[in-house]
Amino acid sequence: MFSAAFILLVPLSPAAPPAPPKGQRIALTDGQLFIPEGFRAGDKSFNLYLHLHGAANVTEANFARSGHSGVLVTVVIPGLSSVYAKHFQDGKSFPRILDEAQAKLTEQKLVDKPAFARVIVSSFSADYGGVREMLKDGSIFNRIDVLMLADTIYASYAGDPAQHHVNAEQMAGFLKFAKLAAEGKKWMILSHCDLQPDGYASTGETADYLIAELKGKREKAAVEWPAERLKLQSQFRSKQLEIYGFTGATGADHMHHLQEIWALWQRLPKN
Repeated sequence: MFSAAFILLVPLSPAAPPAPPKGQRIALTDGQLFIPEGFRAGDKSFNLYLHLHGAANVTEANFARSGHSGVLVTVVIPGLSSVYAKHFQDGKSFPRILDEAQAKLTEQKLVDKPAFARVIVSSFSADYGGVREMLKDGSIFNRIDVLMLADTIYASYAGDPAQHHVNAEQMAGFLKFAKLAAEGKKWMILSHCDLQPDGYASTGETADYLIAELKGKREKAAVEWPAERLKLQSQFRSKQLEIYGFTGATGADHMHHLQEIWALWQRLPKN
């Protein structure tokens, strides 16, 4: 039986960490809130970016590079994907993150009437378990406006593993979200490489599963990807659902999806 754990292939932070962007960093119960220098929402709504799995200095630098406005919460839990699944399965962590972020912004006198215009949830690698648990909760599912999945959805095989049939039950929340994105009701942007883990479905296979369920077909890359360490080879797009396949089958190739996640965030409108 497939375990919720995913063995990390490489460290969470690159050998040469990027310079941290200027701003405030405030500890939350579940992670770290980053408020970019110069941020002030006043009585206007603003976006909350919630990233799971990836060193805060890396995600904060990527957030700044993306050019998007709002605030960022990074959640890093030591361990494998099972610890993320356990952390989010009771449905309390997600609303607590939103509530505490609003409270801290109010305390800093940066927000007069805290209101999130969009909640953008992104993840890398081992946190697919946490995202999957969040999507099981109807209220959380409805509150998430965007899923940004950087080489992160894994699943077990159903039946004979040699047949490589992706476990549909484990993909249910992702598929539901993908369908809404394809209808223009949500946003979902997904990347994957060619790395094949031993004994369970890769990020490429789970992406193929979503495309097949939507009766879609991949196309050869038709856009120039801005991140130099990622070489785009295929894409599937349907309204606000975008799936991008990149070359590379090593741990370093996998890691590049975190190091260059700014390019995924840039696929979203800034407002």
